[in-house]
Amino acid sequence: MKLSVIFTLFCILLFFRSAASQEQGWKTARNEKGIVISYRWVRAPEGRKVREMKAVFTVDSDVHALIRQFKDAEKFRKWSVTVHSCNFRLKTEELWEAHMEFRFPWPLRSRDLVTRNELITSGSTVLLKMNSIPQARPQLPGIKRIESYQATWQFSGIPGGRTVITHRVITYDPPDFPRIIADPVIQDKLIESVEQLRQQI
Repeated sequence: MKLSVIFTLFCILLFFRSAASQEQGWKTARNEKGIVISYRWVRAPEGRKVREMKAVFTVDSDVHALIRQFKDAEKFRKWSVTVHSCNFRLKTEELWEAHMEFRFPWPLRSRDLVTRNELITSGSTVLLKMNSIPQARPQLPGIKRIESYQATWQFSGIPGGRTVITHRVITYDPPDFPRIIADPVIQDKLIESVEQLRQQI
């Protein structure tokens, strides 16, 4: 009996230590307009270190209304300010393929991205997983394709019909420019996109 209790407590401790370790290493880079942007270093599959970005913010809307902003290509293009064009192929209500072309200001290069998007619901929380599938669409001339991309958008409903969104993204593609050049541009465009989403919802 005692061994069973000790084993159970040990498993619980391991669970909480694992959950805590997943949130370690984040350093806040910017906190503006209710949007907290953080980064942490992680290991790429081949062993080199790359950065993962996280953004946390709140929107005055319920989860289901927000999901529509991500599943409708025209709605998505309007609030995501770096998206020049996009095309979605809906496979089921929880699964769709997306092709997006991004236009960034100089000196960053324009890129495109093809992803497999999947919705996973658990209680009042919905998780949108986006994983790159670069071979799924023909290559566009003159546009560099993002080959490795993993992102999640977690929508957690809170009282008052509001939603906390936690966005995490990582790419293993080598960067075109140093962080000191790219980070301010990417952060500015993310904040602008969140503000547009808040107005559009």
